Amino acid sequence: MRFLMIDPFAKTIREHHTPKPLNRELFRAEIGCEWVQRVKLAGQVEMWIDEQGLFDATGQQQFFTFHGYGAIHGGRAIVCGTSKLGDSISVPASFGTAVLERHVQWLGGERRAQAVALEAVR
Repeated sequence: MRFLMIDPFAKTIREHHTPKPLNRELFRAEIGCEWVQRVKLAGQVEMWIDEQGLFDATGQQQFFTFHGYGAIHGGRAIVCGTSKLGDSISVPASFGTAVLERHVQWLGGERRAQAVALEAVR
């Protein structure tokens, strides 16, 4: 199975392959969190994020958003495909790192950067 990892700490988007099924257990392990949430991106593409990523109290959290999209996401995220039945599957071959790199905006760790990003899309 092929998926893409958005990593705001390293400011990278990388392609990953795994023989394991794409499910919540794998997403939690790869992202490094306890709770994950599905976010629909486009067509047959979805993103899994740390459900509590915006509430990190350590001050070490890093954030990102998509250009022209108001939601801010905290921590790492996984982008994969979705079947017609709603199962997570490999991300479509046409959807690679270059597609995401054109749309991701790194916000860093400052809350001020988040507010500026939200104002820019309004």
